[in-house]
Amino acid sequence: MKLQASLVSLSLLSGATLLIITSKYSSELGCYIELMSHVSTSDLAEQLEQEDTNYLEVLSEESLSVELARYPNPEPKTPHKTDELYFIISGSGKVHVGSERYTVAEGDVVYVEQGVEHDFFDINDEITALIVFVSGEESVLGRPA
Repeated sequence: MKLQASLVSLSLLSGATLLIITSKYSSELGCYIELMSHVSTSDLAEQLEQEDTNYLEVLSEESLSVELARYPNPEPKTPHKTDELYFIISGSGKVHVGSERYTVAEGDVVYVEQGVEHDFFDINDEITALIVFVSGEESVLGRPA
């Protein structure tokens, strides 16, 4: 079956579960096929620990990519070519976005426009965040999506 265009819907549900609905167009069937999966962010965080890494790819599609990242220490971010959303799953500290500075904690969402310098600092408790790259062209891992 040849799948072409795709649409992706992400929902962060209570209990820190990520619901991913992907619709892909099948040229053979002449319709969209919906594929749904859910991922526990606590399971993803455990996978970060097991793999001893700070970044983990969750989803990579043409329209967007999603990664889980943890920030135990201040770490400057490289401005990206796409808009980004950071969903703070756990931890607390401060974030610098352009010339603005904000306190962040679990449940907060940070929007970073493409090309804007940003980083976390004054980290009180290791920050774990779900990062959504809107166009999926690049990721924290430096790989094209």
